[in-house]
Amino acid sequence: DLAEGPYAPEAKRLLAAVEACDVVLGRCRGDATDAEAAVAEAFGLEPDHLRMRVRASSPQITSTPRGVQVGRVVLETTGGAPDLRFAPTPHAARLLERVAACVVSREP
Repeated sequence: DLAEGPYAPEAKRLLAAVEACDVVLGRCRGDATDAEAAVAEAFGLEPDHLRMRVRASSPQITSTPRGVQVGRVVLETTGGAPDLRFAPTPHAARLLERVAACVVSREP
């Protein structure tokens, strides 16, 4: 929102940086500390602050009789409760929650 001026407040930069981490670091298999620091630098944030925020926010993924619950969203399935065999990293869990919300609301 340019009404706030040409500079984004730290809270908005932090949200954007967490989103960037989800996209950029979602494929990291090992330690992502250096990549998180690079994202933090790109958004003008303290690396420790971003790292804490990224690692603290992870929606729960659970199997229910109706389907799969990802954070605030329930994806209904046919054929009973699904078998959840994957590594629910914080990055993957946040992305899965966003995709599930798009599916439930039938977004293109």
